[in-house]
Amino acid sequence: MAANTNIGRVYQITTADHTNTLILGDASPAGENVSAWAIEIVAGDAAVPTVENSGWAAPAAVTMSVTIVARSSHPDATRGLIPFYGTLYRKLFLNGVIGDGTLVATAITTTSMIIVPADGLSIAILCGSVTGGNAMVYATPLIGPSVI
Repeated sequence: MAANTNIGRVYQITTADHTNTLILGDASPAGENVSAWAIEIVAGDAAVPTVENSGWAAPAAVTMSVTIVARSSHPDATRGLIPFYGTLYRKLFLNGVIGDGTLVATAITTTSMIIVPADGLSIAILCGSVTGGNAMVYATPLIGPSVI
């Protein structure tokens, strides 16, 4: 069954996340003015740190399709009353190809780096399909004026 999960700034997507929504956070955590999220997703073919051996290991190739979703940051949203919907993001490096900064809503299937406008929104990653391997998510809130 799909679940909404609050995640930290670094998170490993695995098959356990299949159909889950991974919530990065509201637009203004701790009173900050978060105008966007910089998100890098590193597919399983790259080396990632592992806690078990405090070193680097090459994980299995990932088989995934994730999308970026958003909802209002209204207090009712955190009680699950407001759903997430697909949203646009700026493609900097999308699915292994250098992007041109345009706004798209393309599914992410491999290593990517994007900027998600977040003024007044809670941003999340919807794991529509994660059937093999893993990927690392590195998310950074961008503080300041809007990037749209």
